Amino acid sequence: MRSAPEHVLGRHEPHRDPEEDVESYAVARWVDAVRTLVELGAGVEEAEVAARTALTRSWRAWKREQRVGDVDVLVFGELLRAWGWPHARPQVGADQVARVLVAEGRLSDHAAQSVTGGSPDGAPLETRGLDGPGAYRGAAPIAEVRDDLRRRRRRTASLLTVATAVTAVVVGLVLVLTAPTPPEPRPVVVNRLPLAWWSQDTLHLAGSELSVPGLVELAQVGRGASYAVVFGDERGRVFQVDDLSDPVRVGSTEPGSAIGAAPDGRAAWVDVSEPVPTVVVWDAAAQEVVHRLRLSDDASSRETDVAALDGDAVYLSSPNGTSRWVLGEATARPFPDRVVDASGGVLVVAMPPAGTGGSVLTSSGRFRVAADHQATLSPGGLIAATWVPDEPGLALNGVGATLTTVPLRLPQRAGIVEARFAPNGDLVLVLSRRIDGPVTLTTCVLQTGSCEEVYEVGSVDSASQTTSRAPVVLAH
Repeated sequence: MRSAPEHVLGRHEPHRDPEEDVESYAVARWVDAVRTLVELGAGVEEAEVAARTALTRSWRAWKREQRVGDVDVLVFGELLRAWGWPHARPQVGADQVARVLVAEGRLSDHAAQSVTGGSPDGAPLETRGLDGPGAYRGAAPIAEVRDDLRRRRRRTASLLTVATAVTAVVVGLVLVLTAPTPPEPRPVVVNRLPLAWWSQDTLHLAGSELSVPGLVELAQVGRGASYAVVFGDERGRVFQVDDLSDPVRVGSTEPGSAIGAAPDGRAAWVDVSEPVPTVVVWDAAAQEVVHRLRLSDDASSRETDVAALDGDAVYLSSPNGTSRWVLGEATARPFPDRVVDASGGVLVVAMPPAGTGGSVLTSSGRFRVAADHQATLSPGGLIAATWVPDEPGLALNGVGATLTTVPLRLPQRAGIVEARFAPNGDLVLVLSRRIDGPVTLTTCVLQTGSCEEVYEVGSVDSASQTTSRAPVVLAH
C-alpha cells in the first residue's frame, strides 16, 4: 500500500477557478486513478479514458464539494461510474473496490466507504504488483482535460441560455430555475481504432458508443482523443457529437451528401435548410458556422458536394464540374481537375475516364489516380494510398523522398473495401475475403508494415447461419 496524499487540493481556496483546481488535481492524482482501475481489472487505455471522463464530469460540482465534502469522493465516484461499476461489472464486490480505493487510490477508509458502500477492512489485498519496475507512471493529459472542461463549460452555458430564453416568454408564471440536468453519461468503451467509425447502427467514438440508426456520412474534427464528429443521416440531418455530450443537430444536407473535415476542428457541407443551398464551414469547438458561401439557385446546387476541406480551401464537386472556394472570398472559382482528396496543399485528382494505371505524382504536387481507383491522403499529404474497391492490393505513393514505408503485411486475397488515414498516421482498412462475407477492421503502421485485425463486423442469417457483409463507415 502506498502512502496517503499529503493534502486535498483546493479545499480551502474558494477564490480559485474550478477548472484550475481540476487540472491541479489531475496532476497530483492521475496515476492513483488509473492504477485503481487497472487493479480492478481494466486495461491501461480503458482506465485512462475513464479517468479523464471522471475529471470532466466532476467539474460542475467541484466548488460545492470543496466547501462541504471531499473531492476524492466526488472524483473516484465518477471514476467508478465511468468504468461501469457496479451495474456493468457486478462481479466486482463493494468490499473489494473499497480496499482497492484505499490501497491504490490512497483514499481514507471513510472516503472509500462513502464511494462504494463497502468496507475496506478485511483480508490484506493481493495486488498485481503495480509498484514494480513496470508500474504505470503515465503523466496526466492536461491539454486534453482542459479541452474537455472547456467544452463542457460551453455546453452548460448554452443550456442555461436556452433555459433563460424560454423563461422570458412565459408571462404570469413564477418559475424556479435550476441548472439543466446534464444527460446521463455514457459508459466508457474504448475504441481500439485510432479514428471514429460506424457500423450496424452504432457509432464508435474515442471512449464511448452510441446508437445512431441510418448514419451515411461521418467526419472527424479535431486531434487527439478528445475529438468530436459531425455526421449526416439518411434523412439529411447533420449532427455533432463527442464523448461528453449527446448529438446536437447543426444543419441539413441532401441525404448522402459528403461532409468534409479538417484536423483543426472544422467541418464543411452544403446546407439545404437555407432558402438557397449554402456551403457552410462549421467550427466544432465554438459550435457555430464561421464561413458561408451561397450557391446559385438552380438544380445543380442541390447536387453540389464538398470534395475536400484543406486549410483555407474548400473543393466543391457538382454536375457542372469542380470549383475551389477560398474562405473569405465571395465566389468559388472553376477548378480544372476532379478532386478526390486534399491535405497539406497536396491533391489527389481523378484522371479522365480513359486514364489507366494506379497513381502518378505530378510536379505540381497532385496525385493523379485512374478513374476506377479510390484514394486517400495521409495527414499533411505526404502519402497517398490507392486501391481498386473490393480488389486485393493497395499502393502507397510518397511526395518526393518522404515515403519511408515498407510493404504492408496484409492477408492474402483480402479485398480493400475502404481505407482512411488516422490523425496519428496509421492506415485503417476495411478488408473482406469475399463479397458476401464479414469484414475486418485492420490498422497498419506504415513505418513497420505491421497490420493488426482489430474488429470483425458482420451479420448472421439465423436460417442459414451464414455471415454477410455489414456496411462500415470510416470517418474522414
